[in-house]
Amino acid sequence: MKKMKQYIKTMREITSSNINNNIGLTTAFKELDFKMSGFKKQELCAIASKSGYGKTALVLSSVIENIQNDNGVLYFSLDLQEKQLLTRIIAMESKIRLPELKRGMLTDNQEELVNSTIDKYTNTKLFIDDTKYPTLKYIKNKIKSKAKNKKNNLQMIVIDNIDLIDNSHNINIAKALKKLAIKFNLPIVVLTPLSNKIENRLDQQPRLSDIKNKSLKIEADLILFIYINDYAQKQIEYNKELKSKLKGENPSYKSTYKDKNIVSSDIIIAKQKHGSRDIKVELELTTDIALFNIPQMIDIPYSNEESPRVSKIFDNIINFKDGYTYKDGLSFKTDDYVNIETLDAYKLKLSKIPNEIYNLKNLKILRIQQNNISSLPKKLLELKSLESLCLCDNNLIKVPKFLIKFKNLSELGICNNKNLKKLPDNFKELKLTSLSIDGKLLNKYIDMICQIKSIEELDIHGGKISKEVFKKLTSLPNLKDLTLKSIKNKRFPKNIPPFKELEFLTIKKSQYFLQYDNNITEDIFSDNIKSIEINTKEKIDV
Repeated sequence: MKKMKQYIKTMREITSSNINNNIGLTTAFKELDFKMSGFKKQELCAIASKSGYGKTALVLSSVIENIQNDNGVLYFSLDLQEKQLLTRIIAMESKIRLPELKRGMLTDNQEELVNSTIDKYTNTKLFIDDTKYPTLKYIKNKIKSKAKNKKNNLQMIVIDNIDLIDNSHNINIAKALKKLAIKFNLPIVVLTPLSNKIENRLDQQPRLSDIKNKSLKIEADLILFIYINDYAQKQIEYNKELKSKLKGENPSYKSTYKDKNIVSSDIIIAKQKHGSRDIKVELELTTDIALFNIPQMIDIPYSNEESPRVSKIFDNIINFKDGYTYKDGLSFKTDDYVNIETLDAYKLKLSKIPNEIYNLKNLKILRIQQNNISSLPKKLLELKSLESLCLCDNNLIKVPKFLIKFKNLSELGICNNKNLKKLPDNFKELKLTSLSIDGKLLNKYIDMICQIKSIEELDIHGGKISKEVFKKLTSLPNLKDLTLKSIKNKRFPKNIPPFKELEFLTIKKSQYFLQYDNNITEDIFSDNIKSIEINTKEKIDV
């Protein structure tokens, strides 16, 4: 109990004395901030809905709140022109109806309100770029330019909408934006429409499968849906009326829906990598202003008292950032941790995985590196939901054959285990997308590893990689991200086949690798390559 109190106290200190207890930038809505801890740095966040449901209105609420707090926001308005976007902001701030603003039909009082709103935002740090169909390179350079000037205090990027980014090279835009969020240490919030197939369902509540951009579902750390039942009913009534007319029914069906000035909307947290999901927050949308508000009946209670258990306000604190950090054990009964999906246990001198961890049945990510673990028991199979297992920097003697029984295991880290000399025969049957492995082990088992065609990310530690190994690595059909750390090579070997799908090449802490005379040429990489970094010095910027 004492440990949890101290944990919450520490979290409060980290997130300052702000009553919202935000970890990231505010969404402008207290309850939503509590549920998702704001828009966090290094995360790709998506807001998705059917057209006209208020994606722009929701993100502009956050933009307005943040620029008022002197935070810089770079807004890529791929859909609306700058003038149209500013009109939306003026409407939200002045509470003047959009039709009146657009037509200039204003009273003297309204004109005064508009002028005071314009004056208020003249010197704010809102940077709007309404370039149509920009390339990823253009977006990256624009962010770099704004972030370089410290006076801009750039804290947030908005892209409205991601589907209008030029993708003539057919790259994974969502993954590239995630990389930019990490590179610039900023949250990137993207807006995206849902597929029209949602119209064919009686239940029009959005699902992850409704997102058009498939890679966005995978790469996004956070996905918010906007669902407005009134709008869904309006569409259903319209469809009934249309079908009735097409059938020639007499009299034809007449819609019973009546337009409302204020409609209730659900903001649904559909995906949250480090927190709870499928949570709804109710807001009200004033339709003719395109402004979200907290419903009058909702009153968020605040208390400075520390609850003996994790209260509703802190129900996601356990999953903060990289998940629950296991230090001196789980503070409560296992039942209190039923929703934990990520668990970290670094540098604890563990010789085995503690038994209580096996009770976390929903655990998807287990990072237990930098310990003294030499073997894995079959009991590990009780974690049936496991997707990612990092055992780097331990004393592993062997990789057990039973890993193949994990149906969802896609990420495995086994590098820096000095006693690990061999891999099991069935290693090639793993369906891995990400693998971290020592260079010596890679050299020995390259043929086996190249049979894992699903590998997208390969992290190689130490050793000298042979030319033959480099050649075989180019045969991995889905390899997009290659990292070489502390290798003894001086350069890439000459006359090897190209890495056709590679997007990111990173060479770290490799003192022997030459900065310029390294045989990195256009022959090695295709047009998919986005960046090459050599010992933190960027060489190619695509």
